[in-house]
Amino acid sequence: MEASEKIRQYFEEFRTAFEPYFNRYFREKLGEFAKIDAMGQLLTEKMIDFSVGGGKRIRAALVVLGYQAGGGDKAEDVFPAAVAIELLHNFLLIHDDIIDLSDIRRARPTMHKMFEAWSDYVFGDNIERQHLCQSMAILVGDLSCVMATEALTLVNLPAERVVRAFQKLYRIGRDTVIGQGLDVALPLEEEVSEEAVMQIYLLKTAKYTIEGPLHVGLTLAGADEGLLKEISGYAIPVGIAFQIQDDILGVFGTEEELGKSVTSDIKEGKQTLLTVAARKLGSVAYRERLKFLLGNPQISPADIEEVREIMRLSGALAYARSRAQSLVEKGKIELKQLSIAPDIEQILRELAEYIVERTF
Repeated sequence: MEASEKIRQYFEEFRTAFEPYFNRYFREKLGEFAKIDAMGQLLTEKMIDFSVGGGKRIRAALVVLGYQAGGGDKAEDVFPAAVAIELLHNFLLIHDDIIDLSDIRRARPTMHKMFEAWSDYVFGDNIERQHLCQSMAILVGDLSCVMATEALTLVNLPAERVVRAFQKLYRIGRDTVIGQGLDVALPLEEEVSEEAVMQIYLLKTAKYTIEGPLHVGLTLAGADEGLLKEISGYAIPVGIAFQIQDDILGVFGTEEELGKSVTSDIKEGKQTLLTVAARKLGSVAYRERLKFLLGNPQISPADIEEVREIMRLSGALAYARSRAQSLVEKGKIELKQLSIAPDIEQILRELAEYIVERTF
């Protein structure tokens, strides 16, 4: 069985155990918020539509893995923390989709697009309707963020550990928002360096997707700062590799596999390792074409294919793949130095391998 098949099986088993808990949590909140006002019911129903049954649950699973790596026993002990991580994730995704003007997420409409059907009764021009839908989506995101903090209070473990976990949750959100700000502003720069892109990858993905959830789980298990620092040696390079592969799939993947647009990064002119490498390694002609093509919202399918071809022929695609692979290997070397259970080490090693193998 290939590493990707093994890790998929692990995540499938985790989802089988976690999803019923997640669903019960939402049903309880739906009843609670509906008693306050019908608006509470509406916002929660939209959140459920967006959350339940969607996503790979990598971050939630890593909370449990961190807990077990730190000597924790039952996975269910930290399911509330896994819920908190998922809710924070949804909050960030909903707002990110508004920033990126994305229409599809997880093969379904994004939150602001979900509200279009609800807003059919609103009269006025398209700008008014768009603003209404985006405003409602922002509120669902806000509610998801508020719920994330409450979910973490449901962890029935020593209070000192829970307080430390709250500090970790805060740092995940803090770093991700700062990274998102850099990501939004970077296309305004005339010259973009690889170091600038890597800083975004560090803040927006590595700390948010891999390191943060592992730290939350380890903290709830009572692990000391030494072990947290050591596991960061694995989590940071693997998390950066995750984003590099995400950006590769965002250009060369398929919408069917990803469940989201594979042209939006090009239309937005998103600055990634691919675009930086294409400018650095490509000819003057390639650089001029990229300057014209990237960031053009009206770009044609033929032009999009030209961007892909430039990234292939310039060596940018090969370079990005090589960087992701070397980062994964670095993470696996660091993993060997950790004093954690062999079965947890194996899962984390296979996760690192899966990250550069995945097609979605």
